[in-house]
Amino acid sequence: PVTFVDVFDPAPDIKMCGCSIQSFSFEHNIRDNGFDTWSMFILNASLVLTLEDDIDVSSEKVRIKFDDVIQQDSMEVDAGPYSFIVQSAFLQTDGKLKVSLRAKSGDFWFRKSELTVNAEAIPEPTTVAMLGLGLLGLGIASRRKKK
Repeated sequence: PVTFVDVFDPAPDIKMCGCSIQSFSFEHNIRDNGFDTWSMFILNASLVLTLEDDIDVSSEKVRIKFDDVIQQDSMEVDAGPYSFIVQSAFLQTDGKLKVSLRAKSGDFWFRKSELTVNAEAIPEPTTVAMLGLGLLGLGIASRRKKK
């Protein structure tokens, strides 16, 4: 297996709230790190968002979408990393994952996003054919021994 890590780290960090930046979108692209959609198969993927409450007394809530599919409609924001399992269907076709954050209430900081993808190479057709022939040969050999 091969691991691909793509980090989105805005500089400066982004303060999200209803008063200024209410929503923010960005994209992870593991093809920039060498992932090839034709020769690799994604085993699993995870996304870690680092969000931080600005310590006021209001309720901070965020909506999170991956490729326009809602993952969390109204998640409470405290502080630290928030982990999500990412379905391979979001990444396998083009190696990209669009992430959208929307402040539902209160205000908080968006610090960083880190996508980690574990993949493995898809065997070449000749390798698969050789494996098939080997298994066929073993099957024939075992039948001959039984007789």
